[in-house]
Amino acid sequence: MYESESSVLINDNLISVFKVAEKYPEFVNFYKAKSILYQDDKRLVVKIDHYIFGIPFRWKGEGIKNRYNEIRFRQIEGLLKGLEAHWLFRKENGKTKVTIKTNFSLNNPILKILEKPIGNLVIKRIIDKILINLRNIVEVKNKSL
Repeated sequence: MYESESSVLINDNLISVFKVAEKYPEFVNFYKAKSILYQDDKRLVVKIDHYIFGIPFRWKGEGIKNRYNEIRFRQIEGLLKGLEAHWLFRKENGKTKVTIKTNFSLNNPILKILEKPIGNLVIKRIIDKILINLRNIVEVKNKSL
């Protein structure tokens, strides 16, 4: 199983950060196509198209929200079906720390050796870019107020 963790500190309060984050993937600027298929206060279903090394990938994900604390995403369709991304939101010195913990496992024993390279070269980079996009959109919004 591949596991990773990435964090970012955002110069805004937890409620404001969560309100932007729960609109994932709308704030992500590098996806080819993105849409929210369903959303309420507790659940979110998204569809994403993205190119990875020039190869098109499409996936659907479901997020279960614990308002202002966490969003637990799980890929429900796509190449890495079952991939989990646990988003955590914490107050920290007047700012908000957002951490995304990811994990996935390839069930095919032949492909199992690809978990770490896929995780490090693809998943970790995407998660880091998502966190940067989140920080940028929240902090730019604040500057424009």
